[in-house]
Amino acid sequence: MPDLSNYTGAPLNAFATQFVRTLEAERFRVATTPQGPVARERKTLRIYWGDVWVGQMKADLWGAKEPFACLYRFEKDGAPRKDVAHVPPGFDKHDFAKRHGCNPGQLHVHRSENDKSYLWVRDAGTAMLLLRDRARRIDGM
Repeated sequence: MPDLSNYTGAPLNAFATQFVRTLEAERFRVATTPQGPVARERKTLRIYWGDVWVGQMKADLWGAKEPFACLYRFEKDGAPRKDVAHVPPGFDKHDFAKRHGCNPGQLHVHRSENDKSYLWVRDAGTAMLLLRDRARRIDGM
């Protein structure tokens, strides 16, 4: 398990712990966010491929009644090393799922209070499929 000593969020449940182990086994790095909205709070875990932030985990995702593995971060402006959390304009989860060979039922477009939408990935298998694909694009640069 990664060093999460400065993480201040809810403890990881079995689902989240297993997903973190899977990420690490595939050479992804999981780290606590440097700072949350409140200075001493660090309640988000970032998923990195090398130095590129490709996903994130929070207790409200893994602790949901039907848990989610992570929030997927998108390439910004088609550049694999740049990222953005919200879905791009005109995003269609069915087209996205088809392009990536995954089940759209494992994807959820979550609309937040800030009027942006984010892609939550339900199961670890789908999350790993998407994250591995992103890693290949990053490495292909």
